[in-house]
Amino acid sequence: MKYVKPEEDKSGFHCPFCSVYAQQIWGTILENATPVRGMLEMPNWKGALCDHCKQISLWYNGELIYPENPNLPLPNEDLDAEIKKDYNEAANIVEKSPKAAAALLRLAI
Repeated sequence: MKYVKPEEDKSGFHCPFCSVYAQQIWGTILENATPVRGMLEMPNWKGALCDHCKQISLWYNGELIYPENPNLPLPNEDLDAEIKKDYNEAANIVEKSPKAAAALLRLAI
């Protein structure tokens, strides 16, 4: 099956946690304001529950906020701490700036 990128309100995509194509169950995010006022809906925030792994991805204004670096493997345990740091930084920015992520990975090599 071809990779289906996560998108807001899509009924199914490859989960950013488990990488499995699965149904996503969408809902609004609530905030516990006060005991008197009860729960309040947080505008522009949504959550998607993966039907396979039961993890919840968080979305704000149509953008995936959490997890920050979906479907990326962890750095190899044999790497030095500095190289792991560069790898993790590249993983965190790859969606926002692929060129910057590539530069960090070249530095690691």
